[in-house]
Amino acid sequence: MSQLDIVGTLYNHAAAPHPDERIALAESEGPFILADAKDAPRWLGLDYGGRWKTWVLGPLASLPMIPWPKFDRFHRHKHEAEGAYVALRGAIETCMVGAPIIEKPGAGESPEARYAGVYPQESDGEANPIGFLMMDECNDYDFAVHMTKGMACLRGGNYDGPRMVSYRPPPAACTVATKKGINDRIDHIVLVFHPGPDDQREFIRDGLRGAGPDGNHVDVKIDCMSGVIVAFWSRLSGRDMLGHYDDPAMGLCNDGLVKAGGAMAIPERLEGFEARKAGPGAWAFIVNPGKWTSRWWYTDTSDGAGLSACIFSRDGAEPFNPDLDCSMPGILKPEDMPPDPMQAAQSRMKEIATDKATQMVQDQFDDMFGQYMPAAVMERWKRWAQEKLYALVAGCVSTVLIGLLILGILGLVVVVSVVKMMMG
Repeated sequence: MSQLDIVGTLYNHAAAPHPDERIALAESEGPFILADAKDAPRWLGLDYGGRWKTWVLGPLASLPMIPWPKFDRFHRHKHEAEGAYVALRGAIETCMVGAPIIEKPGAGESPEARYAGVYPQESDGEANPIGFLMMDECNDYDFAVHMTKGMACLRGGNYDGPRMVSYRPPPAACTVATKKGINDRIDHIVLVFHPGPDDQREFIRDGLRGAGPDGNHVDVKIDCMSGVIVAFWSRLSGRDMLGHYDDPAMGLCNDGLVKAGGAMAIPERLEGFEARKAGPGAWAFIVNPGKWTSRWWYTDTSDGAGLSACIFSRDGAEPFNPDLDCSMPGILKPEDMPPDPMQAAQSRMKEIATDKATQMVQDQFDDMFGQYMPAAVMERWKRWAQEKLYALVAGCVSTVLIGLLILGILGLVVVVSVVKMMMG
């Protein structure tokens, strides 16, 4: 029995170029995004949704006068980007006295963008620039490309959105494999990148035995509570793919995900993309809800190309590889968990009520007989009264229950008799 089931491939590039050079460049590569289906519509791909960036391009960017990371490259608001742009320009003017900085209107994507060429000192601005300074809107795809060096945690919908995993292999067809767990739902999603000529499918089915963390990438944790995870190329818009559903998880299940066995490629819903795409750009999976962790694994291969994988697993799932630790630190096993707080509170309330009733009986004995009886005799009376009180309560409860049972039997006999008389 295989450890992993191969279900298909996932592509992060187009087979044919787009006529727009900017879009063609974006479709040449890009990270994959893995997210809860309910969160994926917050990812906008090449559309703009509020992110801004300031940037220095060209040889100027590598000079020590550029005070990265003092100035953030990405910003939540336009005024923050403008502030960084002005500060960067001031730093360049201070360090390169006499170097012309010439604004170039209309050079950015946004009408509000600012773009300036920096020229050699004492030049008239006609020589070749040594760099460019810019402030412009930034789409989610551009943000993912710049922020993902292998694997990263990003947020959809600017900086206040849900957490998502960004996995960036080179442009390729990644093999998609899964492993089901409890409730016949998926507990592991694995994206495997292998550029070499050898067929690695048996190695993948065997659970990537021999592979392991390379130590250069951090794990990324996200929540998945809808029960459906989507993995898609960051160039695509989650809003376009899933925004037409009121509930993306339920919509995908109703549109064939259940019939497909819990894993299927989904339409990219990108105009004109069918003619350019190399293969599926998005997949959906029915999974067990919970916290999920993404890990980067690597191993050498016999063809010398190497193999890397994004292993996305539910915390607490049964691992498919002996070196894969899916345990949840700090989470106790059911038998080791403390009592339920509500049950403990109810038990404590019963104890308090019993103690108060017992104390009331003892106080009444003290008031009525305490002054006439020795202390030792009084203590024995108290214990006797307490025992009798419990016995009396238990007897009353038993009597009531027996009475109700007898009445129920008599009522049943009467009903049966009446029915027989009516039928006779």
